[in-house]
Amino acid sequence: MTRLRPADNPFRVQRLDRLRYRLTAHERRALFARLLAERRGALIGPHGSGKTTLLEELATALRERGEAVRLLRLHGNEPTERAAWRAFLARPAGQWLLLDGAEQLGLWGRTRLRSAARRAAGLLVTAHGPLPAPLRLPVLREHATTPALLVELIGELTQPADAERWRARADALYREHQGNLRDCLMACYDLAGREGL
Repeated sequence: MTRLRPADNPFRVQRLDRLRYRLTAHERRALFARLLAERRGALIGPHGSGKTTLLEELATALRERGEAVRLLRLHGNEPTERAAWRAFLARPAGQWLLLDGAEQLGLWGRTRLRSAARRAAGLLVTAHGPLPAPLRLPVLREHATTPALLVELIGELTQPADAERWRARADALYREHQGNLRDCLMACYDLAGREGL
């Protein structure tokens, strides 16, 4: 088999970024209605379970409704991220604060976020588990993955003729990456590039 060029790889980042979080239209409307009603919430789940994807979709829905949205992704403690954190918390009045990676906050960060959220239009965070005090939020959705979901995503990304070959590998990939679908799909990218599948 010939190696695939990155531009021809069905698992390239541009295609992965277009995948939507799996909800029915009814579930999507109900989740958005609950977010608007509660004005506070958390999307909880393990790595690679779609929390960031759903957070970004909800940010888009809020913006389409005319809401001002501030979105921050925490990935470490670099100086640029600290500056982004300060900007995120500054003048929250009338804005939705959306934070990806809230489990990385210590007590001081949770306290600052809770204080800013009191003045914000709303607060939505992602985390790997329920957040401790002082930032306890209602869980709006608990995320989980399954091998069947991985097969569904692979089927969406590949041609029907190729999908069956990938399905045969899905269970092993799922186990190897402990249910992290993002890592599974990145492994598919590497395999497709190397093996030309």
